[in-house]
Amino acid sequence: MSKLQQHKNIKSAITILTSLFLLTVVYLSLHLSQIPKIDVFADDDCTTVDWQDVSTSGLTNVTINVSDSAATKTCLIVNTTETEEDIFTTRGEVISLSFTNLQNVKTLKIGNNAFTQKHGADNKLESITFPNGLQNLEIGEFSFLQETTDAGDNALAGVEFPQSLKSLIIGELAFQQTAQGGENALSYISFPDELDILSIGYGAFMQIEQNGSGQNNSLTSVVFPNTVTNLTIGGSSFSQSTATGQNALSSITFPTNLTSLEIGFSAFYQSASSADAKNALTNVDFPDGLETLIIDNQAFAQYIHGGSNNNALQEIIFPSSLKELTIDDEGFLQYNEGDGDNALQSVNFPVGLETLSNGDDAFHQTAHYGDNTLISVTFPYGLNSLIINSRAFKQDAYDGDVALISFLFRFDNDTIPENVRIGSSITDLGFVAGNLPWTWYGTPEEDAQM
Repeated sequence: MSKLQQHKNIKSAITILTSLFLLTVVYLSLHLSQIPKIDVFADDDCTTVDWQDVSTSGLTNVTINVSDSAATKTCLIVNTTETEEDIFTTRGEVISLSFTNLQNVKTLKIGNNAFTQKHGADNKLESITFPNGLQNLEIGEFSFLQETTDAGDNALAGVEFPQSLKSLIIGELAFQQTAQGGENALSYISFPDELDILSIGYGAFMQIEQNGSGQNNSLTSVVFPNTVTNLTIGGSSFSQSTATGQNALSSITFPTNLTSLEIGFSAFYQSASSADAKNALTNVDFPDGLETLIIDNQAFAQYIHGGSNNNALQEIIFPSSLKELTIDDEGFLQYNEGDGDNALQSVNFPVGLETLSNGDDAFHQTAHYGDNTLISVTFPYGLNSLIINSRAFKQDAYDGDVALISFLFRFDNDTIPENVRIGSSITDLGFVAGNLPWTWYGTPEEDAQM
């Protein structure tokens, strides 16, 4: 056989294989499109169930009772094949969820949208009882989301995770509550004491109240387990906003063993709009031992639109163990459009800090009819890098007072950081308001003489 003939044969074979491949793709596309979309986790060791098929109590009090043959497996995946229409109708009638016959199960995975409630009136799910003995729990996106599309309340008042857990992964918007003209009931979250892995996705516990009449957001505190050493908190995960009432979150307790912490954008953002508008978070205390801290855009921003209440955040404590600190744009911004004041009075960056970056408007305060309260900012000696971006400490007051009077830099010309960027220049104070005194100061011994 000639080389030319061999080449033709190879070319023909390639053409045939290509045609077969395309036919296979078309076949699969036609047939797979007819299969209902089910969120199934890829895990051969798991039993996968549709909760409607194994519920022993109907659509009101749902008990997932796995068969004896399936109960021998150590992993359970709970999904739903419900349509989008079902989510808006029958799903809102579910009041409680529990599990039985899961004594061998160590890993539980709740699929995306598994128990989502989007009801015209009230969403009625008020309790979730996870099985004891679990070691790993993964909750998919929108799994327990509650959203009223008409005037109504969201009923889920608390989430308690089993103490036996070692790993907890919470997907995006997993427990988010949005009330159109009603109240959000979630007031407490109980994490296990000794978690090794904790991941919290975007908007996991976000609360939004819209178009109501004096309704409040209910979550008052967040306590993270002390055993977690590295923690990333997703954007908007604990944010609260209300159009007619008050935000309740007043306390955050971070793990005492943390060495690295990243807080996503708007993670603890609070915004309130009404004649009685109020934000509750008064202080943020980062734990000793923390070395790396990243605070994303608007992570602790507070907005008040109307009324006479003050913005609440008064104190931020950075630990002496901190080495790297990044605060992105508007990280601690305070904005008060009512008659009240902004509350933060001082910012003290700790000695021992090596790298410090403040984004645009990081501590910007705006008061329309009240006063701004931030008086002083103190930077430590020993910094290797200092970045202060535009308006980082700017204050705007329309009918009230501007408080900022002092910037203290604890280093002299011999100890100025190698990398310094402050606004457009050191003399152009474009990042603050007015003509402020600057103090460049050096050693601890000199500092003690002040």
